[in-house]
Amino acid sequence: MQARQSANHNHAMMPAIWNRLNCVRSFTTVVHETEPTDGVTRRVVGHAQPSLEDDGQTLRVAENGWLYLPGSTRTLATSNVYCWRVEAGQLALSYDRAQIGRSARLVVFEPASAVGLQSASPHCCGADRYYAHVTLTGEDIELRWHVVGTAKNYIMITRYRPHTLQGQATVSSVSATDQ
Repeated sequence: MQARQSANHNHAMMPAIWNRLNCVRSFTTVVHETEPTDGVTRRVVGHAQPSLEDDGQTLRVAENGWLYLPGSTRTLATSNVYCWRVEAGQLALSYDRAQIGRSARLVVFEPASAVGLQSASPHCCGADRYYAHVTLTGEDIELRWHVVGTAKNYIMITRYRPHTLQGQATVSSVSATDQ
């Protein structure tokens, strides 16, 4: 019975997440480090641009934003491209580090709840393990990573929104709900 419910959740969640991803226009990423920096929080705020690849199965979400460093008034420009792909009835997530159309697989998602998916297994990078959850929250999509390893221990939460940012965001304009 539980396997059938999981399959039904996956079947219902994939189109909902896919359709929302196709409409995102902005994002906020908050990184909470617990070790070795004892609770440092960093924020990235920016614009997101989804585009459907010719294969019709891959949705590239380009992120362009500004990294706000703790204790500094400086910002650094950032950019990332994540590729969401439907494969054999599952949703997979890859990262196009060089932004040249060649992405590296991160995770394949499986049902976690009626409103979310989790990585079927962690992404492994050396001694570090990356566990992912993607959840629908209101009109937003939340991608949460829990990263653990010999040199890393943090939670990174990216919230994708269907509306655009008005001008360049500042640290003070990031609401408490983004944490």
